[in-house]
Amino acid sequence: MGDQTASSFLFSLDHNLTFPIKRNQLDYAISAYGGWGPIYGSPYGPDLSIADKCHLNDNSCSSLGSHYEIPVNVKEYSNEAFSLLAGSKKFKVIEYEVYELRFE
Repeated sequence: MGDQTASSFLFSLDHNLTFPIKRNQLDYAISAYGGWGPIYGSPYGPDLSIADKCHLNDNSCSSLGSHYEIPVNVKEYSNEAFSLLAGSKKFKVIEYEVYELRFE
């Protein structure tokens, strides 16, 4: 689902960082693909994907930088970029929450 307001972002509580959607990637703010939970970015190269039955496996994946901004000192596809959200590229989910903020 696209975000024409350019207000989508991911965030890390551990690192106290926010990762806004890239202006040229607004169509990939959040996606859906069979057998997966929410996917942030394209299903074919997401920045964050939550696997089906994510509490039972480590198939969820964090790979920031394709669709969401990362700090300028972090290289895309680096171990540091992989670890910004969940501590590693592949991870098991204990709990996740999705929020929608509305500004009026």
